Amino acid sequence: MRYSPKHIKSKQIWVEIIKPEKAMSACKPRSSKAPLSLWHCCLGHISEETIQNMAKEGVITGMEVEGPGSGNCSTCLKGKQTWSNIPHVTEEQSTKVLSRVFSDLCGPMETLTTEGHHYFITFTNDYSHYTHIGFCKHKDDTLTMFKIFKACAEKETGKSLKILCTDGGGEYSSNAFNSFLAKNGIKQETTNPYTPQENGVSKC
Repeated sequence: MRYSPKHIKSKQIWVEIIKPEKAMSACKPRSSKAPLSLWHCCLGHISEETIQNMAKEGVITGMEVEGPGSGNCSTCLKGKQTWSNIPHVTEEQSTKVLSRVFSDLCGPMETLTTEGHHYFITFTNDYSHYTHIGFCKHKDDTLTMFKIFKACAEKETGKSLKILCTDGGGEYSSNAFNSFLAKNGIKQETTNPYTPQENGVSKC
């Protein structure tokens, strides 16, 4: 098949040949200069000694480190902190009944009891691990349940309650609750925030 000359269009393409040395110079990466503390954050908080060795040995092209490192990265310090083990029993277990009692309130529950209780409260004796359980409709019933437990326990054992250990919740720190404890000479011990395992046998 032949084409007529009028249907053929000529095109010209100009090609510039670059010498290899010029091409390499055009692609030469730019160097980055930054303080050692900034490199430490950008590289995922690896050790400053490792970063200095990388720059010295040329592992990363174009990497320049300025100045010495601080060696006091708050993020690294927080990440390396460890949590001390908390025993499930008190270091000095009580040797007498009602010397120390652990208490905890649980709820509200999704399913109510037939009497309409949302919560339950426990009182555990540190000496015998005997646990008394009471049911509450509201958190405000905590003081009433404690009064009932205290009266029954002291009547049955002939001993006086000395220390009450709780998680420091609002139901145990109200003015009415603190006044009742002070009136009856009961000392209250509270655990640290967000450490429920410190609340002795109540969380075991």
